[in-house]
Amino acid sequence: MEKWKPISHYDGLYEISSLGRVRSIARKVRNGDGRFRELEAQYIRPYKRPTGYMTVKLASYGKKKGWYVHRLVASEFIGEAPDGHEVCHRDGDKSNNSVENLYWGTRKQNIADSLRLGTHPIGEAHGMVKLTEQQVLKIRNDNRTNKEIAEDYSVSTSNIVTVK
Repeated sequence: MEKWKPISHYDGLYEISSLGRVRSIARKVRNGDGRFRELEAQYIRPYKRPTGYMTVKLASYGKKKGWYVHRLVASEFIGEAPDGHEVCHRDGDKSNNSVENLYWGTRKQNIADSLRLGTHPIGEAHGMVKLTEQQVLKIRNDNRTNKEIAEDYSVSTSNIVTVK
């Protein structure tokens, strides 16, 4: 059963559900000319960041702020984060923000989960990778100087030293 709670710091403006859905609350707002108008409740469409996390933009007093949906769900349904903890996804799916899928854990626990589930970006899947696995194997058998190899692959010599 989906449950809804007001989002802290946005009381009377937005709610978050136990399934990770966000909606604005129907309310009256004052126009620039002093008259009031009705705003209907509506769902806020999240967008997926390049990291895979779902985010929403919420506004209050004309200022917009982006929020990770998993943080909103965890904060409102599980409680505030203990010091040094972050939100972990039990199934490794960063877009599954239901409260049953989330828990507060340490960075070490979060990385251990991602390694266990095979979602941790290592090797060629890492966003900062400079060389492919095949290039690394070639470099390890290359007898030229590190500087010459680095120039061929357009990387720094420190990248080559790390590979060899």
